[in-house]
Amino acid sequence: MAYQKIVLHLKRAARRRIERMSKKTQDKTTFRRCQIVLRADKGESRMATAAALACHASTVSRTVKAFHEQGEAALVRKKSPGRPPKNDPRTGSGIG
Repeated sequence: MAYQKIVLHLKRAARRRIERMSKKTQDKTTFRRCQIVLRADKGESRMATAAALACHASTVSRTVKAFHEQGEAALVRKKSPGRPPKNDPRTGSGIG
C-alpha cells in the first residue's frame, strides 16, 4: 500500500531556523512539530513520519496544514488559558 507523501518545500533559511528551534526548545510539542515539518520537507510520508515520531498520522497532517496556513508560528505551542484561580489575592475573592 502506497502512502501519500506530504508536499512541503522549505527555503534554506527557513529550514535552518526550524532546525535551530528544534535543537533549542525544551518543549516536546514544539520539538515534535519541528521534526514533522523537517521530515515533510525531505518528502517522507505521513505514516513514516508518524511511526518515527510516535504520533498519529492525523497529527502529522494537522501540523503540516497549520504550518502552511500560519508559517513558523504554528510550530510553537501557545499557552492555554486554563482554569481561573480559586482565590485571587488582588480582588480578595475566593471560595470559603
